[in-house]
Amino acid sequence: MNRNSSVVRWTGRTVLALALAVGGLVVAPGAAFADWAYNATSATSSKGGYASAYYTGAGGYYNELTVCDLGSADGLRARVEFWYGSSGQGVNIEASGGSGSCVTRDYPLNRNTRFYMRACLRNGSVSGSLPTHCGPVTQGIVP
Repeated sequence: MNRNSSVVRWTGRTVLALALAVGGLVVAPGAAFADWAYNATSATSSKGGYASAYYTGAGGYYNELTVCDLGSADGLRARVEFWYGSSGQGVNIEASGGSGSCVTRDYPLNRNTRFYMRACLRNGSVSGSLPTHCGPVTQGIVP
């Protein structure tokens, strides 16, 4: 099945992550179901919005990449930039549904693959706009 990254998938894990993030406790969407989880968070915009991204899995299986638009509504999209390998293969995913929305995509990688991710914000109403408010790069290795 081909999934469109612009469609919000309200899985149980996404709802759990959103509820915990809004409640002040940020946890990976699959934390209750995953063996491992990595998180990246953007800087906060001047209006109080921010992005939070998660890469989770159970061993080398069920790997998912999620980005959530959190905090106050600020007119910006939450974005995760995710890449791996020597040639910088990867994907950018945006949550364009406004504050409180999340987008999840299955993104399996082989065990022992090193990856990098960072969460940013982007003005989606301006074609070709560059990411802003990017947080630090998070790196990990798929266990």
